[in-house]
Amino acid sequence: MPEVSIKITGLSQMIRKFKQAPKILDEEIGKAMSKSIGLIQRNVRMKTPVDTGRLRTSIGGTYGWRWIRQRMAGIGTNVKYALWVEVRKARHPTGTSGYFQKGVKASLTGITKFFELAMRRTAQKLTR
Repeated sequence: MPEVSIKITGLSQMIRKFKQAPKILDEEIGKAMSKSIGLIQRNVRMKTPVDTGRLRTSIGGTYGWRWIRQRMAGIGTNVKYALWVEVRKARHPTGTSGYFQKGVKASLTGITKFFELAMRRTAQKLTR
């Protein structure tokens, strides 16, 4: 019976690189999340009605973003009246309600681009 032998060039190198995939993906996702949180923070602040400026400057906390758990991030405020300004039906003297939702919505295109770039970079690093 004839035998067939196939040599796959670079297979061991590919296996080594794919073992690195979780680390590479985690790094790239972390970069995309960090950029996304910064973009949301900026857009929410721009949409926030301002009377004294306290609410606007409180958005995002000290660092603008914070890891809550692996691959999860959060943005918010510690100002007690923030929810009232966000969900009320009445118009604020200095702007409209729904500032947080509007800021997040304005960020979606940029967030999508950040994560698409993270996937491309991961693929490039794995195929070099």
